[in-house]
Amino acid sequence: MTSSLSLEKIMGFFPEDRPLYVDTFIILSLANYILARFVLSYTSLYGKTTRKGTSQTIYISYQYMSLFSTTYCSYLGWYGWLYDRGTVDQDHLYGKSETAQRLGHVMTGYQFWNLLLCAFIKEYRTGAFLGHHITTAILSYSIPRPFVNYHALFFIGIAETSNFPLSLMDIMKGLELEPVYPKLAAVVRYTFALSFYVLRVFIWPYASYMFWIDALENFDHIHSKPILILFLVGNTGLSLLQFYWGYLIGRRALGLTKPKPRSQKKKGQ
Repeated sequence: MTSSLSLEKIMGFFPEDRPLYVDTFIILSLANYILARFVLSYTSLYGKTTRKGTSQTIYISYQYMSLFSTTYCSYLGWYGWLYDRGTVDQDHLYGKSETAQRLGHVMTGYQFWNLLLCAFIKEYRTGAFLGHHITTAILSYSIPRPFVNYHALFFIGIAETSNFPLSLMDIMKGLELEPVYPKLAAVVRYTFALSFYVLRVFIWPYASYMFWIDALENFDHIHSKPILILFLVGNTGLSLLQFYWGYLIGRRALGLTKPKPRSQKKKGQ
């Protein structure tokens, strides 16, 4: 007897009441594999590698999936903040927003998928990236409880807006489109730098300050002090990362550092 491996059979290995973050992880993993293996492998990217030796088909497929994921998270953050605040204004720690709940699940699955792809993409196999993905995944997992839905709408939603031009910038680099469209590439770079500084260097510290105020004022009444401490430590670490990345972006924008030339060699050469 012959058997075919269909999507229904694959999903059958998972319980029907699985949380949304599991579906998010599965969908991103399958979509990334299909795009890299069955679409981009038939383009000029096949056989090429990045400067650090990552397969270009995997690298570019990752960028497309990240573009889709972060755009969706950004949409959820803005939509929740503007139209679906639920009860978050009445209670910043335990107020509930259905959109924030969904955002927490999607971000958890997205960060677990990021950790998986770090095994294949050498550019992102660093302590800073791994620490960012692990911390964000752990914190996002607690949001659907519900917990800190008010603050989640900004930190893992609205703040993701800066990743849209970042993904476009990485895609243009990977496809070698920057020399072909230099003005468009410049617009994308400066849009990324501007959005990053506005959201993650200027607004992020204020949002963090407000989160710390809410946390410390309710510290004695929190459901789990270790969880809250984890959020405070995580927020501190992620905030330091924003400043570090902002420093690097600023140096690049001021011309104090120059990007290394990207070489795309055929595998085996």
